Formats: sequence, structure tokens, C-alpha cells
Amino acid sequence: MIDGSFNQDVIKTFLESTNRDSRYSNLTTLVAVDFFNHDTKVTQPTSGFMPNYNTQISFRNYMDNMYVDHLSNQKMRLEVHMAEASGRNIKLGHCDVLLSELVYGDTTAINGKTTMIERHVSIAPEPAVVGGYTGAGSASLGTLRIKMRLRKPVVDALRFHQGMTQVKDTTRAAGSAPGKPGSDPSEKHIVTISV
Repeated sequence: MIDGSFNQDVIKTFLESTNRDSRYSNLTTLVAVDFFNHDTKVTQPTSGFMPNYNTQISFRNYMDNMYVDHLSNQKMRLEVHMAEASGRNIKLGHCDVLLSELVYGDTTAINGKTTMIERHVSIAPEPAVVGGYTGAGSASLGTLRIKMRLRKPVVDALRFHQGMTQVKDTTRAAGSAPGKPGSDPSEKHIVTISV
């Protein structure tokens, strides 16, 4: 269950289906998702030429400057693995999804929900797969259809975070000048904020 904390957000990633090279039609695959500072999350193993992963993966984060910077400048890595009966997974390929659209794209909330961003991303094969299975020059193993969105618009959370940062900075500055209240770290302070 997600609580209503204003400075927290959830990025939801929906992995729907993939369309891959017909030479891989009898494989059982899964998709691993690496995002920010979270543990890797995976889909259920699925078989076939056009596997339907139909999985929603959510990552809960505090909306602070470090997180917004990550959304603005980084990518989310998705890896396609072949699942073997022995429990071992072999990495077949990967794709990187730019996250900046979640910050700078049209993320206007409609009916209380932010805009869903949908993409078909190309799966780049791992070097061993290119050499061993598909031959040199293969540009893609297929495509992966994903959707993603933030639970809340970044603008609202940024406004809240920036306001809290300003309060902390102002409080720290007022209490740090020599001879001023707060110059003695053992003193207790009360800050009252009226809204």
C-alpha cells in the first residue's frame, strides 16, 4: 500500500510484450529492471516468439534533488535473459530507457494521474549472442514495449522540496552567525512557520 507522503513518489514501469527474432521463438525469457538505488526486479519467465510479460514494476523514492537529477540525466536499464530449467539465467540483450521525459515531457495530471509514456525500445544483443547466434552485424534482438509514469507530477514534489530546503537554509543561516542565537550548538531553538 502506498501512503500519501507528499515528498515520496513511485515510478511505475509496465513491461507488456516483446517482439523478437524468430530464431528465438522457443526460448523462455524474463526481463530484469535496474533503476536508481533499488535492487533489480524481474518479470515472470515467459515463452514464445512474442512473449507477453504483462508485468507492472514499481519503485518508491523520496522526491529530492538527487532523485530528480537521476530522472533528468540517467537511464533505466532493462535486460532480457534466457531462463534455463537449472535456474541459471543467460543475458541475451539489453535496452536503456531515457527517464528525462518523466521530468521534461508533458506529464500533466489528468483525472489525478500523470501522463503515461509509452515506448517500443530496441533490444541490443550481448556480444556473445551476436557472435554465437545471430551472426555479425545484427542490430537488434527485437523490441520491448514499455510504459512508465510517475505517481505525481515532478513539479509539485520539487516545489515542496525546494520550499523545505529554503526553510532549512534560512534556519541554519540565522543560527550560525557569531553572537546570534544559535551560535552555541547546545542552545535549543524553536522555529515557527505560518502558512
